[in-house]
Amino acid sequence: MRPMDPDGLLWAYSDANFSGRSCSWGGDSAGWSSCGFNDVASSVRNNGYTGQYDAVRFFKDGNYSGPSMCLSRGDSWSNLANQRWSDGSNANDSISSHFWTHLCS
Repeated sequence: MRPMDPDGLLWAYSDANFSGRSCSWGGDSAGWSSCGFNDVASSVRNNGYTGQYDAVRFFKDGNYSGPSMCLSRGDSWSNLANQRWSDGSNANDSISSHFWTHLCS
């Protein structure tokens, strides 16, 4: 799949390889249920713009809590079954919140 041009958004997809239902955010989200995506995403793409806050930190729980992982601008995970939270657990179908941040570290 050809990379998308930056549009300033974080994209999430219900299925691997950026397919199925999608939802996007231009800002932080304390709960992905507003989009019907709580514990649904199987692939994600950080399509943000270069700037002060261009990385995205994901959280397993709502309100920016629980294990986390970070995705830099321009990067994507085509299959979250291959990603692990900071506690080592599988990340597929388990993202509940995110915020934009300066760096992944």
